Amino acid sequence: MRSAVQAWSEAHLRERLPADEFARLLAIPLTADEIAEVAALVTWFERRYPTARARFAYVRRALARRRRG
Repeated sequence: MRSAVQAWSEAHLRERLPADEFARLLAIPLTADEIAEVAALVTWFERRYPTARARFAYVRRALARRRRG
């Protein structure tokens, strides 16, 4: 069963964002909390998948899941 988030994402990710809106959003600086969250996620990912081989295997599995729906 698809979640509401998945349905929204699929509907909106295919839309083109006007260049000026993209530039405006890109200019918004990340907050300290957002930076810390990204750093924590990267650290987790690197611990979970410590080698390039493990990371590529993860990507292949994720792509296969995505293609299956």
